[in-house]
Amino acid sequence: MKKDEIMDFLSENIEPIEDEIYGKSYRAAVTLDGGIFLPCVVFSSAEKLIDLAEKRLKDSEPRQMLELFLLKRNTIDFSSIEKIEKSRNAIPLETLRKVRGETLPSFTGFVLKMRDGKLFNFGTHFSTCFFEVPEDFDFCDVQEVISNSFADEHGEIHEYRKFRLSEVAEILKKNKALFFDGLFYLLCVRKFGDKMKTITKLSARDFMETLDSVLPENKNATVYLLTWEDGDGFLDLCTDDGGIKCGQEDLFSQKELLRRCCEKSESLRFAQKLVNLGCFESANGAYRLGFDIFVVSGFDYFAFCPVLDRGYYAKLNFFERFICFFHYKEPWDKEKFGYWERR
Repeated sequence: MKKDEIMDFLSENIEPIEDEIYGKSYRAAVTLDGGIFLPCVVFSSAEKLIDLAEKRLKDSEPRQMLELFLLKRNTIDFSSIEKIEKSRNAIPLETLRKVRGETLPSFTGFVLKMRDGKLFNFGTHFSTCFFEVPEDFDFCDVQEVISNSFADEHGEIHEYRKFRLSEVAEILKKNKALFFDGLFYLLCVRKFGDKMKTITKLSARDFMETLDSVLPENKNATVYLLTWEDGDGFLDLCTDDGGIKCGQEDLFSQKELLRRCCEKSESLRFAQKLVNLGCFESANGAYRLGFDIFVVSGFDYFAFCPVLDRGYYAKLNFFERFICFFHYKEPWDKEKFGYWERR
């Protein structure tokens, strides 16, 4: 499913949540490639998240913040989405606005009364994005919101503050009707605008000319080659076709290694060498292994795929510079040929 189609669906069908810290976000359910269904997905502003990370990186220990933002979030990518729909776990904002105040320290509890008279207890420690719901439950059928209260197994409504916490826990345990805020996945929506320049058809000559015009003369640059597959078994595969092509052994051993170049001329020479290589091949051409080339210097980021003759140039910000090699999913990702494709 194309990104524009997803964004159109969100703007036309989902009421956005406005937040001073995280900006505008949308809640939905998606089906990923392979049929995996995720009922709770938040489409949030990448720029706001990056700004927040940049601030915290300056105010805190960088490694801890990178761990928080990179490893402790459930994130997915636009290119993985096959279908999008409304989430039945997303409580409507109109209903949410009727929930008044914090019930207890770090806890907000409330009762939803349905049109048929049924009562459901809800509670959250922090997030109000999504809630677990029964199979036959629909937020559209909510008739009344009763804040700071819970319903017991007899349908009697009580205020939390009139009971000890141990008593409340016992009552709710018997009733089995408290649905806390659920786990959700995050998808960061990035506006390319001035931040990103995407070149869908970039020839090898254009790539090298862009490098030459942008890279500073006496500034370090990192050149990185990333194969389309991990490539560990490619040499064994090539033995069926006379081994890897003559002259490629040295570069193949350097795949996925960061090469730091101290001079612009050194960066250009190595990048040109990779562009000329195009892809790794077996001696007689039966097998080939494609790769992407990345060049980073300060906040300047270049990506190029010799086989598909496509690439782009991007201007990174502070936070992106730490994660540039795996922050972006390349636009041509789905066009890559198969695993060590036989010609």
